Amino acid sequence: MSRTAVLAFRAAFVALLVAATWLSLTPSPIQLGPSDKLDHLAAYFVLALAADFSFPMAGYLVRKGAPLFLYGLLMEVLQRYVLGRTYEVWDLAANATGLMIYALVSRFLKRLTSPRAP
Repeated sequence: MSRTAVLAFRAAFVALLVAATWLSLTPSPIQLGPSDKLDHLAAYFVLALAADFSFPMAGYLVRKGAPLFLYGLLMEVLQRYVLGRTYEVWDLAANATGLMIYALVSRFLKRLTSPRAP
């Protein structure tokens, strides 16, 4: 992957983290899809993808997946202190599911985006 592509993914990753933090900690959450849990799953899948492509040389599970899971846990804990928000174990489970689904499909996605040899 080119240096420009990596930098673009890093910028997108930072923007996604800012958006996820705001959406997690706003008193009036926005539901984008048909289910809050699907929103969580999709968000953490996209965060995992952006993190993985931002740092292509680092392994996924320990260096990206685990920190993103801990980030999701932190967001859930902080929601306890936001008026109108609560900690939900099922939100954390949906986050983890998005991270695990990404782990399962990441090789396929990377193969799709890698340059083909002549």
